[in-house]
Amino acid sequence: MEKIMEEVKVLPPETPPPAAEKAKAEAPIEKRVIPKVRELINPFSLRVAVRSKKEAEAKPEKPAVEVKVVEPKLEGIWIGSGLRAAFISGQVMTEGGIIMGWRVASIAPTSVVLRKGRMTKILRLEGK
Repeated sequence: MEKIMEEVKVLPPETPPPAAEKAKAEAPIEKRVIPKVRELINPFSLRVAVRSKKEAEAKPEKPAVEVKVVEPKLEGIWIGSGLRAAFISGQVMTEGGIIMGWRVASIAPTSVVLRKGRMTKILRLEGK
């Protein structure tokens, strides 16, 4: 193998022309602006809005929204050979099934008995 030797010449540092030195001396000194560091926030912490007393008095609170209680509604009954099913609020329920917290106790040809604890509710087909 051959070794290749290169000759390296070290040059003296270049001296800038006098005009460049003068311009550099006259240039204003730049001030570095250090950006403000943002405080890290825990994304899992509960954030609570705090309002001043004036803000709380100026903006009246919204009236309470009326909550509509949804009751189970009997839509139909199907009684076949050995199977009884009731269509309650869009769901097919058999005896023992639970809908909206109510247990289907029994299914008759025109009504369904629902129980929740000690309460009993009888759903009847409309028009019967």
